[in-house]
Order: sequence, then structure tokens, then C-alpha cells
Amino acid sequence: MLKFSVSIIAVLGMLLTSFVLEGESALVMSLPFDDGAGKVAKDATGNGNDGTVNGDAKWVDGKSGGALGFTKGWVEPGLDAKWWNKNINNVSVFMWVKSNDMKQPIFFGSQDPSNLRLYLAVKDGFWNMGMQDKSWGGGHKGTLAKADTDWHAIALTMDKGTATLYVDGEKTITKPYTKALVTNKAPLIGALNKFDGKGYFLNGIMDEVRMWDEALTQADIKANMKISTTAVSPEGHLTMMWGKIKK
Repeated sequence: MLKFSVSIIAVLGMLLTSFVLEGESALVMSLPFDDGAGKVAKDATGNGNDGTVNGDAKWVDGKSGGALGFTKGWVEPGLDAKWWNKNINNVSVFMWVKSNDMKQPIFFGSQDPSNLRLYLAVKDGFWNMGMQDKSWGGGHKGTLAKADTDWHAIALTMDKGTATLYVDGEKTITKPYTKALVTNKAPLIGALNKFDGKGYFLNGIMDEVRMWDEALTQADIKANMKISTTAVSPEGHLTMMWGKIKK
């Protein structure tokens, strides 16, 4: 009986380890913005992809714990343009956003001199995204979700040539893309990383920014809406990993 119990415990331990490693390889960056001070937003995954806080970004209360407030500030994630170009066909981004501006703030994005672009934004009162186009949000399919000044979970998946925007766990619009979108500049958090300088700043608050090197399912995105990391700790790290495990 003792040997049987030990065997069961060993098997469960191996299964748990394999589940955590699966999530760990997919979740490459998690910025809970709970640091409270300083110019570094710590990456809770343990991968070392810390963000650098710039401009007038301020530490404030957030959706869960702390957050960053923006007017003309931004965060440079620890994932550079090389990483984006490598993973552009298999990547996901999740974040909580509270925008005070309904006209044209970009809260995640980049643009290079040839007008290749990747951005998430509020445009004329709706949550929107841009992929490769020279105009705001053109060429997409689906129905835009109306924006307001409350907290909303915004997620982007890029899966083998199709970009999908989710708002509060619901699919809103999709758009095809055909080539690398981030040839020179990695996307910024809180602003657009333009080839000629920063621009289109968010006026609002962001919290719990996460990135994966795979395209999440809708169920994954809804599960992540229920997860928060209130501290950079082994317990918080494990919680984040379980957020990626398929049910």
C-alpha cells in the first residue's frame, strides 16, 4: 500500500511538472505593474524580460494591485524587434486597459519607415487594431466593440497570418497579414513606437500585460481574465503558469 501511494505521488508530481513547463515555455513575459516605484517593471515569469518605464508614466492603483498611469509615457518591454519578427506568426498579447480618451490613443504598437505597422488602440470610440495598413483599422472583418472609460481586457492573437482582437474575452475583429510587421521597432506599451519618435500616447491606465510565444484560444484568454499576479514571487509565477494550462 505504501509503495502504491508513493508511486501515485511520483506520477502526479511528474504530471504537474510537465504542465508547468508547458505554460512556462509559452508565457514569455508578464508585467503585473505592482512595483510601485522606479523605472523598472519586473517580469513575473522569471524570464528576465523586464520593462523600462519612460516619460511621465506613474505608478497608480490598478485593476489588481498596482498599475501604470499614462499621458505621455510608455514602457519598453524586454522583447525586442528580433523576437517579434521571429514569433510574428505565433504570438499573443493580453492586458487590462482603462482609457480616458475615446478619439485616437494607441496603447500598444510600432511602425517602421515603410508603413508596416502593428497596433492596438481606441479609435473614434471603438477598440481597434492595425496590421500593415496605412489607414486606421482598415481591412478587417467582424464587428468593432464600443469603448468606454471602464476597465477592459484586451487581447491580440497572431496565428499564421491571421490577427484576432478580443475585448473582454469576446472575438471582435480579424485581419489577415502576410509579412513581418515589426522590422525595426518593437511595440511599446502605452504608446506607438514610430520610426521617427514616440507618438499617439494613451491617456489612461494599464495593468497585467502578458505575452506568449503561441496563439491563445478564446478559452485561454477568458481564463487569463480571472488571473492576477499581485507579487513577483514563486507563488505568483506558478499561478501564471496554471493560467495557460488547457482544461
